[in-house]
Amino acid sequence: MNKIKNLKLKAKDSKRFCIVFLILSTYVYMGAVNNTYITPASDGAFLFYLSLVLIGIGLLFFYRYNKIKIKIKKMSADEE
Repeated sequence: MNKIKNLKLKAKDSKRFCIVFLILSTYVYMGAVNNTYITPASDGAFLFYLSLVLIGIGLLFFYRYNKIKIKIKKMSADEE
């Protein structure tokens, strides 16, 4: 039971990190659009690629969340 509780906490943390990285990537992307199209600057491409990296990190946390969620379901089914 204690292990399931710890896994639920890890799942909650992974979900939070996923949301944080997706929000952060959105802000960085909007900054890239602002720098590239509204006020031309040279660092717009860097911000665009940074937003892609942040989306990738967010997706990794989402994958981790799903993996932990499946593990919790298996452990809950085994206890019953």
